Amino acid sequence: MTRFSAARALAAWRVLALLLITFALGCVAVEIAPSLRSDGGKPPEIDFVVFWSAGRLALAGHAAAAYHAAAIAPLQQAAVDMAPPEVFPFFYPPPLLVLCAALAVLPYLWAFAAFAAVQLAVLVVPLRRLLPPPWPLSSLVLAPALLINLAVGQTGALVAGGFAWAAVLIGRWPFCAGMVLAVATLKPHLAVLAPWGLLVGRHWRALAGFISGVLALAALSLAFGAAPWMEFVAAIGKAGQFQQHTTLVWEKMASVFSAVWFLGASPGAAYVVQAVVAALAVLAVGYVGLRARSADWVIAAAAAATPLISPHVFDYDLAVTLPAIAVLVRHVVSGGRWLAYEKAATLAMFAVPVLARPAAMGAHIGLAPVCVAALVAVIVRRAIIENGAVDARVA
Repeated sequence: MTRFSAARALAAWRVLALLLITFALGCVAVEIAPSLRSDGGKPPEIDFVVFWSAGRLALAGHAAAAYHAAAIAPLQQAAVDMAPPEVFPFFYPPPLLVLCAALAVLPYLWAFAAFAAVQLAVLVVPLRRLLPPPWPLSSLVLAPALLINLAVGQTGALVAGGFAWAAVLIGRWPFCAGMVLAVATLKPHLAVLAPWGLLVGRHWRALAGFISGVLALAALSLAFGAAPWMEFVAAIGKAGQFQQHTTLVWEKMASVFSAVWFLGASPGAAYVVQAVVAALAVLAVGYVGLRARSADWVIAAAAAATPLISPHVFDYDLAVTLPAIAVLVRHVVSGGRWLAYEKAATLAMFAVPVLARPAAMGAHIGLAPVCVAALVAVIVRRAIIENGAVDARVA
């Protein structure tokens, strides 16, 4: 690609990214504005209240009660504009209660601001190290998936930060890369593919670091005793029922299950399709693990394919694809040129978090899995081509 065409492509990307970011901010404002006009003067009802209220229970010595709607609901209804019998259930593993308790030391709004700041710090630093100049950091830091995640107070950026730091560190400090990757287990269904890729790729030190990080988080959670773990296991089955039967979350869903469900299929059929696609995602990450020369491709493939694994994936969880995009950009800029379909797949993945919800609500179409699959295909192809080029140079 010539210097002129490269500069023109970068300028076009900036314009498109700015338009999408503006649209994302508008959607976030439209969603939150009605709650801000409540007569009670309470903050809006957003996902963060589940973490803060669970942390309050943990601080009071009742961490296991966070998994009981009857115990957590009064705290949520007192903190935000939420009327009985509405409640946001807590389905997360006990290690997250440690972070929740630290946040719950603060008043609700201050805790929300601190949570957003921590997630930004965890994600911004590794993204800056992954993205090559002159690629603008703002194009990922202000990505729609991240904006949605921060607006509702979810943990997607925290998980994405674990993947991003792993991609940065795995080349020189693989054990540390695995340790930080363990942060993804705060949402266990988003942490399945990474250790699989490390195992198949024989990245033993990184895998040992991941296992050590998981054990360290589990040991830390034992500060609240073993009871939260028993309650967590009991709550796992309830998560699927909540997703299928509540009207609060269906339009936010971004999984293969939701895309098939939106088309009118039964839950059973949707789960079958979900399982097939998840198996293909496992094979794709395993193939990259076997073939890729650079270990950061394994992290990128796992991050990109993660939204295809579980039926419990939402638009804010798509932030996990940002490290994958950053790794892709770094390799393309350093060793090749963008192909047209690669640009299209990357831009579609960047845009889909803000487009998926309107498409689901207006047309009952699930866009996210298609865009995720396209990004996975691009990353698999790039990783294998780069491996072939290295083999050719060595020969």
